[in-house]
Amino acid sequence: LLFNSERIPLFSIYYRMASSDKIFSLEGKGLKLDTAEDLEPHIAPLRSADVEEVRILGNTLGVGACKLLGEVLAAKKNLRVANFADIFTGRLLSEIPDAISSLLTSVLNLPKLNTINLNDNAFGLNVQAPLVAFLAAHVPLQHLYLNNNGMGPHAGILIADALSELHSKKEAARKEGKEVPDLETVICGRNRLENGSMTAWAKAYKLHNKIKVIKMVQNGIRQEGISHLLAEGLSHASKLEVLDLQDNTFTVTGARALSKVVANWTSLQELGVGDSLLGAKGGVLVAAALAKGKNAKLETLRLQYNEITSKVSRPSPLLPRMVFLL
Repeated sequence: LLFNSERIPLFSIYYRMASSDKIFSLEGKGLKLDTAEDLEPHIAPLRSADVEEVRILGNTLGVGACKLLGEVLAAKKNLRVANFADIFTGRLLSEIPDAISSLLTSVLNLPKLNTINLNDNAFGLNVQAPLVAFLAAHVPLQHLYLNNNGMGPHAGILIADALSELHSKKEAARKEGKEVPDLETVICGRNRLENGSMTAWAKAYKLHNKIKVIKMVQNGIRQEGISHLLAEGLSHASKLEVLDLQDNTFTVTGARALSKVVANWTSLQELGVGDSLLGAKGGVLVAAALAKGKNAKLETLRLQYNEITSKVSRPSPLLPRMVFLL
């Protein structure tokens, strides 16, 4: 079940969209753009535009098209948001590494690019090299969207390690007197991260301890991995506002780990642990931890499909922003 209060100001957590006159969009046009020549008539307006956001999602781009797009974007010094979601449908796995490398290499040095969206692209281990290189070095990064990319645990380790390296780069830049944003958002669901990558992810989150939004749903993470992620990583994320770990396996082991750290998140507004095999005992542990009142800002709690009993159904006066606990 999903319970939340009437006011959910969570949109402010995610990146702020540019004004309409600062957005260039080919979103959802279903274009098949293989070469630079195919792309040219569609991006002619972009060449002279001063844009803050580009939306290329919902088209399919080949290596030549990506190379040209990258060349154009490299000059957009005010670009803040690059949405490259779902741009390789129907492409051969052999095409994608060179294509994404052209894009990410071109935007790597853009000083204001804080948001990158690569959702729904079939990367897997095959495409990790250009992605890792970008994530490890792009100091302005604040919001990362990597949902449904078919990573697997090995690629998951490499991605998490890249984010750990990014933290070092951010710290070095700060010591040089530069203004550097914190990493605030990581959306990395449906990627088969599994237990094998949780040590690396815990390290990354321990370092990026001012992160605000984490969504890692449906990753095949079992209770041992969940427990490690929570105890060694997310327990340090004191600024956390949204945590969604739905459709992984908690059992009472993961529930116990969650109950021990949830009080650290005094800014938490949304918690998702639905479809996670909490069970009756696990549900009671989580409810008891929340009822202590350390999460007074909590507005949305997802606990569906967990075989939770009526013991968890009592509203808590210490969670004033929620209509129901369960």
